[in-house]
Amino acid sequence: KSKNIRLAELSIIPDGKYEKKWEAKFQMLQAFKKETGHCAVPFSYEPNMRLSYWVKGQRGLNRQGKLLTNKKRKLDEIGFIFDARMSKNRYIDHSKLAKLCSTQNEKSIPTGPL
Repeated sequence: KSKNIRLAELSIIPDGKYEKKWEAKFQMLQAFKKETGHCAVPFSYEPNMRLSYWVKGQRGLNRQGKLLTNKKRKLDEIGFIFDARMSKNRYIDHSKLAKLCSTQNEKSIPTGPL
């Protein structure tokens, strides 16, 4: 493999194919945020496991210092939390809350950070 292909695979330099895939997943994350009010995709997000794996991958790349600056900036701009422990504690589990509210006859379900 050429040096550029190997570097692109490591996310050190962008290539066209990698960029398109990254942007597609980023758009999925934006849609998730629009629906839920946050970017805390659960580790086992049944409706879209690929998004769960991608989110975990972005956190790993960031931890290793391999996430491109422009990608990190885009994720920061939409409120992505790179520390999964913070992500778990900061947001409400909306599926459990929705079930609770339906049993309590509540109409309004809060979203976003606590």
